[in-house]
Amino acid sequence: MKLDREVNDYLTGTKFSSGLLINIAKKEKNTIRRLEYLKELVLGKKVIHLGFTDHTPLIKDKIKQNIWLHKILVDASEKCVGVDVNCEAVEYVRSEIGINDVYCHDITSDVLLEPLCAEKWDYLILGELLEHINNPVSFLSDINDKYGNYFKEIVITVPNAFDLINIRQIFKRKEFINTDHRFWFTPYTLSKVVSEAGFEIIKFHFCQSYLPKSYFSRLLINIYPNLREGLILHAKSTRSVK
Repeated sequence: MKLDREVNDYLTGTKFSSGLLINIAKKEKNTIRRLEYLKELVLGKKVIHLGFTDHTPLIKDKIKQNIWLHKILVDASEKCVGVDVNCEAVEYVRSEIGINDVYCHDITSDVLLEPLCAEKWDYLILGELLEHINNPVSFLSDINDKYGNYFKEIVITVPNAFDLINIRQIFKRKEFINTDHRFWFTPYTLSKVVSEAGFEIIKFHFCQSYLPKSYFSRLLINIYPNLREGLILHAKSTRSVK
């Protein structure tokens, strides 16, 4: 899905509206599954996976269930480098999981990570990371300034504010939330953040990690994809390699 062309003027700040109404979804026959989508995306590609570690006690169990994203990306891609600020978790992945092409590094640091600058990459993937960042515009801007010339596309996945679970909780006067999250994103607000960081939006999708048990819910998220739990957004740096 792509936002209408005229929306770009609002993303860049050329135009303003206090009540813009935009199209964000169309009826779909099949539900996009986040892990399957990313696996197919990186087949035979060179990938940087930022924030790859996950919660350390869960990694081995997730590998058994084939739901640990970094292992999926490593197995599918031509090359996948993991970068994370959690040095203990990075060392755990090296010693316990046996994946060595991983680095403990703050990607916003002025000290560039040499392996990322040594070649050109197809994708920089931020999976379920941006909602944990205090200042996502500054974070993405730093990445763009330092590494934007080394990858063709940035691919970001985040929770969707319009998730069916959230809608249901509204009628119970409740909020269902991961307590480490700082933000909920919609297609527009995510696009706005990414645009403010100097990227050009390519496309976005609504996705699910798991299919709902209820047939009615499965039907509903196909008729209204905007009720799915997550968003996937593709963008390119203005300094990207052509």
